[in-house]
Amino acid sequence: MVAGASSPNRPRHRANPMPPGYFERTRQPLYSLVFLLPMLLIYELGILLAYPSFSPHRPPEVQAKVLLTWFMALLGVTGFYLPGLAVVVILLGWHVLRREPWRVDRPVVLGMAVESVLLALPPLLFHAALTNRILLAGTDWAESLLLSISAGIYEELVFRLLLISVLVFLLTDVLKLKRSPAELVGVLLSSVIFAAHHYKGFGGADAFDLTTFWFRAVAGVYLAGVFVLRGFGIAAGCHMFYDLIVVTFY
Repeated sequence: MVAGASSPNRPRHRANPMPPGYFERTRQPLYSLVFLLPMLLIYELGILLAYPSFSPHRPPEVQAKVLLTWFMALLGVTGFYLPGLAVVVILLGWHVLRREPWRVDRPVVLGMAVESVLLALPPLLFHAALTNRILLAGTDWAESLLLSISAGIYEELVFRLLLISVLVFLLTDVLKLKRSPAELVGVLLSSVIFAAHHYKGFGGADAFDLTTFWFRAVAGVYLAGVFVLRGFGIAAGCHMFYDLIVVTFY
Protein backbone atom coordinates (compact mmCIF):
# COMPACT_ATOMS: atom_id res chain seq x y z
CA MET A 1 0.00 0.00 0.00
CA VAL A 2 1.38 3.42 -0.86
CA ALA A 3 2.13 5.49 2.20
CA GLY A 4 -0.48 8.13 2.81
CA ALA A 5 -3.15 6.45 0.67
CA SER A 6 -6.47 5.77 2.35
CA SER A 7 -7.75 2.26 2.76
CA PRO A 8 -10.83 1.48 0.66
CA ASN A 9 -12.47 0.03 3.79
CA ARG A 10 -11.75 3.06 6.00
CA PRO A 11 -14.65 5.51 6.26
CA ARG A 12 -13.88 8.82 4.65
CA HIS A 13 -14.34 11.96 6.66
CA ARG A 14 -16.67 14.34 4.90
CA ALA A 15 -15.87 18.00 4.92
CA ASN A 16 -17.87 20.05 7.39
CA PRO A 17 -20.86 21.68 5.71
CA MET A 18 -20.65 25.41 5.13
CA PRO A 19 -22.29 27.50 7.88
CA PRO A 20 -25.62 28.98 6.86
CA GLY A 21 -25.38 32.21 4.94
CA TYR A 22 -26.95 35.58 5.67
CA PHE A 23 -30.39 34.76 4.22
CA GLU A 24 -30.64 31.54 6.21
CA ARG A 25 -29.40 32.97 9.50
CA THR A 26 -31.71 35.99 9.42
CA ARG A 27 -34.68 33.60 9.41
CA GLN A 28 -33.50 31.92 12.62
CA PRO A 29 -35.46 32.81 15.79
CA LEU A 30 -32.32 33.63 17.78
CA TYR A 31 -31.36 36.33 15.28
CA SER A 32 -34.93 37.67 15.38
CA LEU A 33 -34.72 37.88 19.16
CA VAL A 34 -31.33 39.61 19.22
CA PHE A 35 -32.45 42.03 16.50
CA LEU A 36 -35.77 42.95 18.16
CA LEU A 37 -34.74 42.84 21.84
CA PRO A 38 -33.24 46.39 21.98
CA MET A 39 -36.42 47.86 20.47
CA LEU A 40 -38.59 45.80 22.79
CA LEU A 41 -36.61 47.11 25.78
CA ILE A 42 -36.94 50.69 24.52
CA TYR A 43 -40.71 50.22 24.34
CA GLU A 44 -41.01 48.69 27.80
CA LEU A 45 -38.72 51.29 29.43
CA GLY A 46 -40.52 54.08 27.58
CA ILE A 47 -43.88 52.88 28.90
CA LEU A 48 -42.43 52.54 32.41
CA LEU A 49 -41.05 56.10 32.42
CA ALA A 50 -43.95 57.80 30.65
CA TYR A 51 -46.72 55.91 32.43
CA PRO A 52 -45.59 54.91 35.95
CA SER A 53 -47.85 52.77 38.07
CA PHE A 54 -49.21 55.78 39.98
CA SER A 55 -50.14 57.66 36.80
CA PRO A 56 -53.90 58.03 36.17
CA HIS A 57 -53.31 57.78 32.42
CA ARG A 58 -53.25 54.47 30.61
CA PRO A 59 -50.41 53.88 28.12
CA PRO A 60 -51.29 53.62 24.42
CA GLU A 61 -51.54 50.05 23.18
CA VAL A 62 -52.01 48.46 19.80
CA GLN A 63 -54.93 46.07 19.54
CA ALA A 64 -52.65 43.11 18.84
CA LYS A 65 -51.02 43.50 22.25
CA VAL A 66 -54.47 43.81 23.85
CA LEU A 67 -55.51 40.62 22.09
CA LEU A 68 -52.38 38.81 23.26
CA THR A 69 -52.96 40.03 26.82
CA TRP A 70 -56.57 38.83 26.70
CA PHE A 71 -55.51 35.38 25.47
CA MET A 72 -52.89 35.09 28.22
CA ALA A 73 -55.51 36.08 30.80
CA LEU A 74 -57.67 33.17 29.59
CA LEU A 75 -54.76 30.93 30.53
CA GLY A 76 -54.66 32.49 33.99
CA VAL A 77 -51.54 34.60 33.34
CA THR A 78 -51.80 38.36 33.80
CA GLY A 79 -49.40 41.29 33.97
CA PHE A 80 -48.69 44.38 31.87
CA TYR A 81 -45.18 43.29 30.89
CA LEU A 82 -46.03 39.66 30.18
CA PRO A 83 -46.66 40.17 26.42
CA GLY A 84 -43.08 41.38 26.04
CA LEU A 85 -41.85 38.41 28.02
CA ALA A 86 -44.00 36.17 25.82
CA VAL A 87 -42.14 37.44 22.72
CA VAL A 88 -38.82 36.45 24.30
CA VAL A 89 -40.09 33.06 25.50
CA ILE A 90 -41.66 32.19 22.12
CA LEU A 91 -38.49 32.99 20.18
CA LEU A 92 -36.22 31.24 22.69
CA GLY A 93 -38.46 28.16 22.74
CA TRP A 94 -38.54 28.12 18.95
CA HIS A 95 -34.75 28.36 18.87
CA VAL A 96 -34.38 25.44 21.29
CA LEU A 97 -36.76 23.29 19.27
CA ARG A 98 -34.78 23.96 16.10
CA ARG A 99 -31.54 22.97 17.88
CA GLU A 100 -29.55 25.71 16.25
CA PRO A 101 -26.23 26.99 17.64
CA TRP A 102 -26.15 29.73 20.27
CA ARG A 103 -24.09 32.04 18.12
CA VAL A 104 -24.94 35.47 16.76
CA ASP A 105 -22.78 37.43 14.31
CA ARG A 106 -23.17 41.19 14.68
CA PRO A 107 -22.78 41.95 10.94
CA VAL A 108 -25.83 39.77 10.28
CA VAL A 109 -27.90 41.71 12.83
CA LEU A 110 -26.74 44.99 11.27
CA GLY A 111 -27.71 43.62 7.86
CA MET A 112 -31.18 42.85 9.20
CA ALA A 113 -31.59 46.51 10.22
CA VAL A 114 -30.51 47.73 6.78
CA GLU A 115 -32.73 45.21 5.00
CA SER A 116 -35.72 46.16 7.18
CA VAL A 117 -35.33 49.81 6.19
CA LEU A 118 -35.03 48.93 2.50
CA LEU A 119 -38.09 46.67 2.66
CA ALA A 120 -40.05 49.51 4.28
CA LEU A 121 -39.61 51.65 1.13
CA PRO A 122 -42.25 49.99 -1.13
CA PRO A 123 -45.13 50.48 1.34
CA LEU A 124 -43.87 54.02 1.96
CA LEU A 125 -44.10 54.75 -1.77
CA PHE A 126 -47.57 53.21 -1.80
CA HIS A 127 -48.50 55.40 1.18
CA ALA A 128 -47.18 58.50 -0.59
CA ALA A 129 -49.34 57.71 -3.61
CA LEU A 130 -52.50 57.96 -1.48
CA THR A 131 -54.12 61.20 -0.47
CA ASN A 132 -55.28 59.88 2.90
CA ARG A 133 -52.91 60.18 5.84
CA ILE A 134 -52.89 56.75 7.40
CA LEU A 135 -51.18 57.26 10.72
CA LEU A 136 -51.02 55.62 14.09
CA ALA A 137 -53.25 57.24 16.68
CA GLY A 138 -51.08 59.30 19.00
CA THR A 139 -50.91 62.74 20.59
CA ASP A 140 -47.20 63.36 20.06
CA TRP A 141 -44.13 61.88 18.44
CA ALA A 142 -42.88 60.11 21.57
CA GLU A 143 -46.20 58.33 21.98
CA SER A 144 -46.25 57.46 18.28
CA LEU A 145 -42.70 56.12 18.64
CA LEU A 146 -43.84 53.70 21.34
CA LEU A 147 -46.86 52.70 19.26
CA SER A 148 -44.67 52.13 16.20
CA ILE A 149 -42.38 49.75 18.09
CA SER A 150 -45.36 47.99 19.67
CA ALA A 151 -47.16 47.61 16.33
CA GLY A 152 -44.07 46.24 14.60
CA ILE A 153 -43.47 43.57 17.23
CA TYR A 154 -46.93 42.58 18.43
CA GLU A 155 -48.87 42.83 15.16
CA GLU A 156 -46.26 40.72 13.39
CA LEU A 157 -46.27 38.26 16.28
CA VAL A 158 -50.07 37.87 16.32
CA PHE A 159 -51.02 38.25 12.65
CA ARG A 160 -47.96 36.78 10.97
CA LEU A 161 -45.99 34.43 13.23
CA LEU A 162 -48.95 32.98 15.14
CA LEU A 163 -51.93 33.38 12.78
CA ILE A 164 -50.20 32.33 9.55
CA SER A 165 -48.50 29.42 11.31
CA VAL A 166 -51.85 28.20 12.70
CA LEU A 167 -53.60 28.62 9.34
CA VAL A 168 -50.85 26.79 7.45
CA PHE A 169 -50.90 23.99 10.03
CA LEU A 170 -54.67 23.57 9.69
CA LEU A 171 -54.58 23.68 5.90
CA THR A 172 -51.68 21.26 5.49
CA ASP A 173 -52.17 18.84 8.40
CA VAL A 174 -55.96 18.84 8.65
CA LEU A 175 -57.17 19.67 5.13
CA LYS A 176 -54.11 18.09 3.48
CA LEU A 177 -53.35 20.98 1.15
CA LYS A 178 -49.89 21.37 -0.31
CA ARG A 179 -47.53 23.78 1.40
CA SER A 180 -47.47 26.54 -1.23
CA PRO A 181 -51.27 26.90 -1.64
CA ALA A 182 -51.65 26.75 2.15
CA GLU A 183 -49.14 29.57 2.61
CA LEU A 184 -50.91 31.65 -0.05
CA VAL A 185 -54.28 31.20 1.67
CA GLY A 186 -52.65 31.98 5.03
CA VAL A 187 -51.11 35.18 3.65
CA LEU A 188 -54.38 36.42 2.11
CA LEU A 189 -56.66 35.49 5.00
CA SER A 190 -54.34 36.86 7.68
CA SER A 191 -54.01 40.12 5.71
CA VAL A 192 -57.77 40.65 5.60
CA ILE A 193 -58.02 39.95 9.34
CA PHE A 194 -55.07 42.28 9.97
CA ALA A 195 -56.77 45.10 8.07
CA ALA A 196 -60.17 44.53 9.69
CA HIS A 197 -58.87 44.53 13.27
CA HIS A 198 -58.15 48.27 13.10
CA TYR A 199 -61.86 49.16 12.89
CA LYS A 200 -64.76 49.41 15.29
CA GLY A 201 -66.68 46.18 15.50
CA PHE A 202 -63.50 44.16 14.99
CA GLY A 203 -61.65 45.33 18.09
CA GLY A 204 -60.13 48.54 16.75
CA ALA A 205 -60.96 52.22 17.28
CA ASP A 206 -61.12 53.58 13.70
CA ALA A 207 -64.33 54.18 11.81
CA PHE A 208 -64.42 51.95 8.73
CA ASP A 209 -63.04 53.55 5.58
CA LEU A 210 -62.66 51.59 2.36
CA THR A 211 -59.47 53.38 1.27
CA THR A 212 -57.62 52.74 4.52
CA PHE A 213 -58.97 49.18 4.63
CA TRP A 214 -57.54 48.30 1.22
CA PHE A 215 -54.26 50.03 2.05
CA ARG A 216 -53.92 47.99 5.22
CA ALA A 217 -54.95 44.79 3.44
CA VAL A 218 -52.32 45.32 0.72
CA ALA A 219 -49.75 46.25 3.38
CA GLY A 220 -50.73 43.06 5.23
CA VAL A 221 -50.10 40.97 2.12
CA TYR A 222 -46.72 42.64 1.69
CA LEU A 223 -45.70 42.10 5.33
CA ALA A 224 -46.96 38.52 5.23
CA GLY A 225 -44.84 37.93 2.14
CA VAL A 226 -41.82 39.38 3.94
CA PHE A 227 -42.54 37.08 6.88
CA VAL A 228 -42.84 33.96 4.73
CA LEU A 229 -39.75 34.75 2.65
CA ARG A 230 -37.50 36.57 5.13
CA GLY A 231 -38.69 35.56 8.59
CA PHE A 232 -40.27 37.12 11.64
CA GLY A 233 -37.46 39.49 12.67
CA ILE A 234 -37.20 41.31 9.35
CA ALA A 235 -41.00 41.44 8.96
CA ALA A 236 -41.27 43.09 12.39
CA GLY A 237 -38.38 45.43 11.58
CA CYS A 238 -39.91 46.40 8.24
CA HIS A 239 -43.27 47.13 9.90
CA MET A 240 -41.60 49.10 12.68
CA PHE A 241 -39.40 51.24 10.44
CA TYR A 242 -42.34 51.96 8.13
CA ASP A 243 -44.41 53.25 11.06
CA LEU A 244 -41.50 55.24 12.48
CA ILE A 245 -40.85 56.98 9.14
CA VAL A 246 -44.54 57.74 8.64
CA VAL A 247 -45.06 59.29 12.09
CA THR A 248 -41.80 61.26 11.76
CA PHE A 249 -42.12 62.72 8.27
CA TYR A 250 -45.84 62.70 7.42
